[in-house]
Amino acid sequence: MASAAPPQKRRSLCITDTKVPMLIPLRQRPKFCTFFVQQFESEWPQWYGPGGQGNARKDLKAFANPDGNLPVGVVALDDEGSPSWADEERRVS
Repeated sequence: MASAAPPQKRRSLCITDTKVPMLIPLRQRPKFCTFFVQQFESEWPQWYGPGGQGNARKDLKAFANPDGNLPVGVVALDDEGSPSWADEERRVS
């Protein structure tokens, strides 16, 4: 009769167990604005798509403002330094 496998020791999940993306301000890589235009248009077609009120290129340019004032865009870079996602912070009234 085969014996049961020994119980596995549980180990805690630490920050080193997962890849954490590098975050940079979009103003450091304004060329990424072009990359994100299509993503914004496909993610929010009612706003950025044809007939929508938004303008992805204009918004991304505002998020990449060199002064660092709000709104400010943030980009996550993958291990090769390519953009993987973007987000923005803006003043809420």
